[in-house]
Amino acid sequence: MEKTEPWYYNLYFIFLLFSFSFLILPLIFGLDLNCLSDIKLNIEQKKNIIKELENNHKILVNEVDILQKEKDSLSKEINLLNNELEYIDLGFTKPIFDYNTSEIFKNELKKNKDKQKKLVSDGLAYKAPKKMWLDGNLSKGKQRLKKDINNMLKTFNSDCDIIISKVKYNNLETIENRIKKSFTTLNKLNFDLQIEIKDKYLDLKLKELHLFYGEKLKKQEELENRRIEREILKEEERIKAELKEKREIISKEKSHYSNELNNLSVMLSKDPQNEEIIDKINKYQIKLEEIELNLKDLDYRESNKRAGYVYIISNIGSFGENIFKIGMTRRLEPLDRVRELGDASVPFQFDTHALIFSEDAPSLENAIHKALENKKVNMKNSRKEFFNTSIEEIEKIVKENFTKTVNFTYAAEAEQYNESLLIKKSMNIK
Repeated sequence: MEKTEPWYYNLYFIFLLFSFSFLILPLIFGLDLNCLSDIKLNIEQKKNIIKELENNHKILVNEVDILQKEKDSLSKEINLLNNELEYIDLGFTKPIFDYNTSEIFKNELKKNKDKQKKLVSDGLAYKAPKKMWLDGNLSKGKQRLKKDINNMLKTFNSDCDIIISKVKYNNLETIENRIKKSFTTLNKLNFDLQIEIKDKYLDLKLKELHLFYGEKLKKQEELENRRIEREILKEEERIKAELKEKREIISKEKSHYSNELNNLSVMLSKDPQNEEIIDKINKYQIKLEEIELNLKDLDYRESNKRAGYVYIISNIGSFGENIFKIGMTRRLEPLDRVRELGDASVPFQFDTHALIFSEDAPSLENAIHKALENKKVNMKNSRKEFFNTSIEEIEKIVKENFTKTVNFTYAAEAEQYNESLLIKKSMNIK
C-alpha cells in the first residue's frame, strides 16, 4: 500500500515557496534597479560630456572663423606687399600721365580742381532730395540738407587731400583704393539722408591723384637732371681748365726749345763742325716736333667734343663683386676722373679694368649701356651707370662695337678693401 503524505505537507511546501519568493525576488529586482540607476547616471554623464563637446565645437568653429578672417586679411596685406615689392623691383610705378614738364602737370592739376569746383557749384557732384522738411518746416529742412551736403563734401575733400599727399612710387594702387573706400564709406553713412557723392566727382579725384603723382615724379626727374647738368658743366669747366693748363705748359716748352734752337743755331754758325751742337739741335728739333703734335692733339680735343675715354671700373668693397660702373670722360687724364669717383661718398677707391680712348666716346658708351640694358642695377634712373654683369661680357660687347685693341684687367686689386679685411681678421672683427 502506497504511503501518502499528510495533506499539510503540501501547505508547508507552498508556504516555503512563497517565503522564498519574498526573500529572493526583491534581491533580484533590487539588483536590476541598481543597475538601471547606474546606467541612467552614466547616460546623464555622457549627455553632459556630449553637451560640453558641442559647446567646445561651437567655440572652435567660431575661432576657426575668426582665424580664417584673419588669414584672409593677412593674405590681402601680403598680396598688397607683394605688389609693392614688385613696384620696388621695377623701380617705380609708371604714371598714367607723362607730360614733358612739371609745369604742365601743375596746369593740368589746376584745371582739374576748377572742374571739381564747377561740379560742386552746379550741384552735379552729388545726389540729394529736392526737398526736405525738418520739424515740419521746409526752410529748416533746406538749410539742414545744405549743411549735410557741405559736411559730406568737405570730409571727402579733406580725406582725399591727406591721402593724395602720401602717394609715392610703391603705393599708388593702395592710395587709389583708399580714396574709393572714403567715397563708399561716406555714401553709406549718408544713405539714410538720401545724399551721396557722384561717380564723376570720384573720377576727378582719382585723376587728381595721378596728376599729382606724375608731377611729383617729374619734379624729381627735373631735380636729378639739373644736378647732372651742374655736374656736366663742372666737368666741362675742369676740362677747359685742364686744356688751358696743358696748353700753357706745352707752349712754355715750345718757347724754351725754340729759344735753345736759336741759340744753338748761332753757335753752330760760328762752329759748323761741332758735333755736340749738331746733336743737340737734332734732339731739340725732335722735341719740338713732339710738342707740335701735342698742340695739334690739344686743338683736336678742344674742337672735337665727342673725343674722350670710356672707363670700366669696379668697387668690390662698396658694391660687391660683378658690379661695374661704365662711364665716359673728356679729361686728358681719365684716371683723375676715376679718383674723383672714389671720393668720400664711397668707402674704397675704384679699380680700373679698362680705359678706352675713342673719337666718339658717347656713342661707344651708349652702345655698351644699351647692350647691358637688362643688367642695370638702377632700372629707374638711366643716368646711374652701374651694371650687374661680368668683365668678360663687357669685353665681348666692347669688341663688337670698337675695332681697336683694348687691354682689359680682369681681376680687381681692391687693395684697401682686402687690407681692411686682414685688419679686421687680426682684430677678430666679423
